[in-house]
Amino acid sequence: MARLIVTLSVGLAISGCFEPPCESASEPGGPLSPCAVPGADGGRPDAGAPDAGRGDAGSMDAGRPDAGSMDAGFSDAGVFDAGVGDGGGGVRVIDFGVVSFDDAGLSRVLAFPVDAADEGFQVEVLGSAGSADIFQVTRLLSPRGAVLASGRDFFMHRSRSRPDFGLTNALVLESDDVRAEWVPGSWRFQVESWQPTPASLASVKVYVKPRPAPGPQRLGVNLFFSGSAGLTAASAPTQARLAAGLRAFQRLFADAGITLEPPRYADLPAGFSAVTALIDEDGGAPRMGKSLDALMRQSQGAPLGMNLFFVESLDLFPGLPPGAVLGVAGGIPGSTMTNGTVASGVAILFDAPAYVPRMGEPDPLGLVLAHEVAHQLGVGHVFESTGQLDNLSDTPTSGAAAEANVMSPFAAGGSAWSPLQRVTLRRNPVVRP
Repeated sequence: MARLIVTLSVGLAISGCFEPPCESASEPGGPLSPCAVPGADGGRPDAGAPDAGRGDAGSMDAGRPDAGSMDAGFSDAGVFDAGVGDGGGGVRVIDFGVVSFDDAGLSRVLAFPVDAADEGFQVEVLGSAGSADIFQVTRLLSPRGAVLASGRDFFMHRSRSRPDFGLTNALVLESDDVRAEWVPGSWRFQVESWQPTPASLASVKVYVKPRPAPGPQRLGVNLFFSGSAGLTAASAPTQARLAAGLRAFQRLFADAGITLEPPRYADLPAGFSAVTALIDEDGGAPRMGKSLDALMRQSQGAPLGMNLFFVESLDLFPGLPPGAVLGVAGGIPGSTMTNGTVASGVAILFDAPAYVPRMGEPDPLGLVLAHEVAHQLGVGHVFESTGQLDNLSDTPTSGAAAEANVMSPFAAGGSAWSPLQRVTLRRNPVVRP
């Protein structure tokens, strides 16, 4: 029996399983089809009923992005030095600095040019330390005046512009909708503050990615270890289950045209083996274990790349049994170009030295890694249990083909990508030539 991959969203009274906007078949320039909006749940998501007890939390991007210090240093463990810095690989960084908001909660119009030789960009908005404000990229216009994002209903957006506490990210373009056609020229957008005050401030950067030459691209990987199952930076290179999981992860991403660089290893400070809350409670740690946002802030100071945190417990909701959540991504997309935020990585459950498959199933570690990293790079589920579909027209939405896709919401051992999923993965600026 397939295990349900549970996608969670917190903080904004938005139920899980609604990561991407609706797909709609429309004429060029036609109106977007309305999407069903999930009901409120007191700020906590309805995680769904996990099938066979294990799932994947999909996206988790609530909390505060104030960066913490990373006490652990990266060990080279026989691999190359730390990866490229911010803006490397031809990526242009357009820094708008700190923006403020008017009484309506809107920033000034932010405009930047893209060239015909570019293929996409990512917007990253980071609030001031400790910010509890909610930010969203809005009024995103192409040079032709096509509206990709406007207003607070992010289900309607042709580019995901997910409102969240303290930070927000938007990847362009992850849709093949005609309105989201890539056009060189001047792009414009604004940032919205949902709770504007005179003190509301946010740092805004845009990372523009040039179109690379044909051939595989590469992704740096930073592995953080909490000591779960005896896994540390020293023992990780020879740990059998981790090695097998990384090989499976590498195979899946190689099929998408992405080569994983040799991993970099680091140990987390003491106490991070158990993640027992989504966000810091009352500005501090939960009574037992650590919060998810505190975990991901440990990426501060790490080299540019995908941050993977291996923990022993992801007990995030009282209604879910221990082990129900196999992994959590920082967002769709997450903060792939900025470390030290609560959306700067992926948390992975590594709860036993040798995982015992259920009912003869293969070890899901490699699939969980590939699935969660794909979320972090901007790819949603092919469908949700409520009928919500992703933004890509070539992804299967039902039957065996959907279950065979890596981004199926069911952990059914999928290994397939659609062509547009591959394009979206490779478009993220953290993926380098």
